[in-house]
Formats: sequence, C-alpha cells, structure tokens
Amino acid sequence: RIGDAWFAAGRMPEAARHFQSAFAGGRPVLRKLAQSLAWGGDATRARPMLEKLLAENPADREVALRVVRLRLAAGDVSGAAALARQLAQAAPNNPEALAELADVEAALGHAARARELYEKALALPEGTGLLPRYAQAMQLWGAFGRAIAIQRQQVAQGKASARLPLALAYIAAQRGAEAEGLLRGLLREGIAPQARLALARLKLEQEEPGAALEALTPLLVMSAPAELTAEQAREAVVLAALAHNKRGVPQDGLGLLSRLPSGVEPALRARLLMAAGRKEE
Repeated sequence: RIGDAWFAAGRMPEAARHFQSAFAGGRPVLRKLAQSLAWGGDATRARPMLEKLLAENPADREVALRVVRLRLAAGDVSGAAALARQLAQAAPNNPEALAELADVEAALGHAARARELYEKALALPEGTGLLPRYAQAMQLWGAFGRAIAIQRQQVAQGKASARLPLALAYIAAQRGAEAEGLLRGLLREGIAPQARLALARLKLEQEEPGAALEALTPLLVMSAPAELTAEQAREAVVLAALAHNKRGVPQDGLGLLSRLPSGVEPALRARLLMAAGRKEE
C-alpha cells in the first residue's frame, strides 16, 4: 500500500523499493514492481520482468506498450517493430499503440510514415495527451521550431510538466539562454534531478565546467534527492568527471568514476587516465 501511494505520487524509485520488499515477501506485485522500475528509468531491471509478464499474458496491452518502448530503447528495433505492428493491428484506434508504432517507424528511418501515424493518433479523442511525445519526436527529426511551438503551447495552457521538455527543445535548437532561464527557474522550485542534469550538459557544451559542477553537486552528495534513479546517478558522475577534466584536474574525475562498477565507461576512464599522465593504465 505504501508502494501504491508512492506510485500515485509519481515517486517511482520509492515505489519500486516497497514493491521489491513486498515481492521478496511473496506478494503478487511483479507487475507493479516492473512498471515502477520502467517509469522510474531503470530499464535494465524492468525489461526482463515485463517481457515475462507479456509472455504470460499477451493480451496485457499496457505491459505490451511498455515492452515496445524498452525494446526500442535497448536497440532491439526489429523486436519493437513486430510487437508495435501487432498492437496497432489489434487496436487501430488506440492512440498509444499508434504512437509506439510511430516511434518505431521513426527509428527505422520512415519519418513520413511516423508523422502520419502521430497525426492519426492526435486526431483521436483520446490522443490529445500525446502532444508532448509528438513534440519530442519532432525535435528528434530536427523540426525544432515545431517542437518548441508545441511545448510553449502546453506551458501556456498551464501544464507545468512541459517546461523541462521545452528547455530541452531550446537546447537542441541551440537557444541556450532561453533554456538556462527555464532550467534555473525549475531548480528554484526544487525540480530535480532532470533539470540539474540538463543544465550541467548545457554548461559543458558552453565550456563552463565550473557551472556544470555547481549544478551537479547536489546529485553527488550522500543526501542526493530520493527520486534520483540509478541511471541519473551514473550520468551525474559521468558529467562531473567530464567537467573536472575540462578544468584540468582529471584525477578528480577519476576519483568520481571509482564510484561506478569497473566495467562501466571504459572509454572515459581511458581518456582521463591519459589526461592524468597515466598512460600505462
């Protein structure tokens, strides 16, 4: 029940911890655990659970939609395509199924087909909620003006959740000043860690490693935000290591990388070792 409460509040890492404890105690909560892990960004743990659930119940559309997305994110485009086409054929008027198929078509390089599917999904009565995803797709296709226009419309309509995607669209369009203004506003409201990671990436692109480290510091300390996922924690370490290297202190970056498993980020480790004069290592 505590896991359910965290899940309803959108706090997926906390929900996953409670569902994991319940699952270990024999409670039938595998579906809830898998969903909280997937929505919380822990795809590595979530995908095998969701694939198992899908094999047991192929009619579970919600699980199937999530599996499509995870397969695509993992580079299994053919597996994602097969499942997405199956879902769209079974539910041709389901906007989520059409959107998943659109993302797959985009990954296959079929931009025109992807746009057609998104526009069909958006025309359905239940499809209006897909506008943010459509904006992100437009951004990936390089249509930054259209993506920014959609996100700005969402913000104007009072949808606060659109502010971070709008900032990311500004970054993609190389409109750094506007992006930074939005991100710093989000930080003042305590919205992290996504905004902090985005601001750090922006500052690294602008060759301001000190400002990048300032943005990352709250994510690197022991009292890091509870909603920080494992993937976000890894990214924070990587970005901070890059920032230290840009400041001319690669040894500090290597110290941070020691927090990660030894097999993670080998190219970055090698780069910092070279910068630190430890060529043999």
